[in-house]
Amino acid sequence: MTFIENKYSKWYWNIIEKSKNRNLPDGIYKEKHHIVPRSLGGDNSKENLVSLTGKEHFICHLLLVKMVSKQDKHRMAYAAWQMTMINGRRRYKMSARIYELLRKQLSKSLTGRFFSEETKQKIGEKSKGRKPMLGKKHSEGTKKKISDSKIGISTPKSIETRKRMSDTWKKIAPDRAGIKNPMHGKKQSLDTKELISKANSGKNNGMYGKYKNSPRVQCPHCHKEGKDGPNFNRWHFNYCKGKQ
Repeated sequence: MTFIENKYSKWYWNIIEKSKNRNLPDGIYKEKHHIVPRSLGGDNSKENLVSLTGKEHFICHLLLVKMVSKQDKHRMAYAAWQMTMINGRRRYKMSARIYELLRKQLSKSLTGRFFSEETKQKIGEKSKGRKPMLGKKHSEGTKKKISDSKIGISTPKSIETRKRMSDTWKKIAPDRAGIKNPMHGKKQSLDTKELISKANSGKNNGMYGKYKNSPRVQCPHCHKEGKDGPNFNRWHFNYCKGKQ
């Protein structure tokens, strides 16, 4: 992998060289970083791994966006964006400027990117036999039966999944992990759960009535109508255009 020679590359390699010539003391939070990202051809060899602080790791991924071009730029922008979230929670704090830059880069690199007919056919061939419902739809009666059967049933997490979640939180939030978590070893009562539900439902919900008076719009590709809002816009317009 050849990176673009610019000031961002110099800053990046300075951080990498600095990390190679030091030993972070025990107790300092650190993360493993692939010098050449795996999505750009890097491997898991010892030579391609360094230990960085959380801040250094995030900065390095922001710099990598500026060190590549074309499709690689999209990969690096996506990787940097993914670093900001984990399980729907904010992982690294971003300034408004960094947020805007990443969102713009992702939007720009995705514009007009749709699978070719040849690629769609290859995906379809590989999916045969593995997706029994491929090309089919459940009837309304079947959907209702599935929905009714799931009411009141929570999906239990395996021991392995719970351990992975625990290990992850110990890394990203050591001050709230294990016995330091105020809910450690406790369970919320049904009354508490009901209070939380009421506090976030109806008018207390931040999205309540936000799109109630939105005008109805029509998708020019599938001709379906719906309220102008993020949900309808997500599944129509450019999405429908890509499917066609």
